[in-house]
Amino acid sequence: MNSMTGFGRGEVISNGRSIKVELKSVNHRYLDLSFKMPRMLCLVEDDFRKMLQSRFSRGHVDIFITYEDNRPDKQTLAINIPVVEGFIEAAKSISDKYGVENNLSADTLLRMPDVMSVKAAEDDEEELFKLLLEAGNAAADALAAMRGREGESLKEELLTRLVLFENTLAEVTKRAPQIVVDYKIKLEQRIKEALSETAIDEARLLNEVAFFADKCCIDEELARLRVHISAFKDICADKACAGRKLDFLVQEMNREVNTIGSKANDVTITSNVVSMKNTLEKIREQVQNVE
Repeated sequence: MNSMTGFGRGEVISNGRSIKVELKSVNHRYLDLSFKMPRMLCLVEDDFRKMLQSRFSRGHVDIFITYEDNRPDKQTLAINIPVVEGFIEAAKSISDKYGVENNLSADTLLRMPDVMSVKAAEDDEEELFKLLLEAGNAAADALAAMRGREGESLKEELLTRLVLFENTLAEVTKRAPQIVVDYKIKLEQRIKEALSETAIDEARLLNEVAFFADKCCIDEELARLRVHISAFKDICADKACAGRKLDFLVQEMNREVNTIGSKANDVTITSNVVSMKNTLEKIREQVQNVE
């Protein structure tokens, strides 16, 4: 079992270049990836996205990618020769025409606009892609490990609460047969109080008790809940993603508990139903964190 919350970081430094990838994930119904990266790396976003989709199935993941280029030759100076020649010709023309000294120097030329420009060295996209995937895989490994650790804690918490639910269900199961017995006793007492001098019609009494027993019977709900509990444990033991399955199962368990509460017509069972619903709500909250 894996949680959907976690953090992972990966960094690769090679030939003066550094790529750092940070992944932060939180709960989400589906897998939602949000990239924050330099524009120059956008070309590899699709491949990076596919890598993450192969590793994770649910959760909102923020991807932060930073790139530093510390190579000595990362920038080059370029001289615009046509512009230089234009300034030289202009200075010579002025000197010849107006008889002024032509003291144009290289230092002066370099200060002229558009004569010199600084260009960034071109990056090897294939090498950048390899570095990015290496850092990304390292970050994904760290994120997966953290989500796995969180998932184990979640599983222990879920199974602990499931035991509480199961114990309360056992109390309901034990109490259920007594409901009809108590109803029969109370009904006899009421009839005797109302008709103290009249004999009780046993056939009608038994018929009324049978009708009540059928109306408040919760055997099917109890049986289905026991099946759901067994399925819950099996899902927790499975290595596959369990979040959606557990979420659906909790909804079904809650539906059965509500039916028991409406049919049982007993104060003790009603109290147990409240306890089971409270436990299920806490289980549901934890299930929302499961991948």
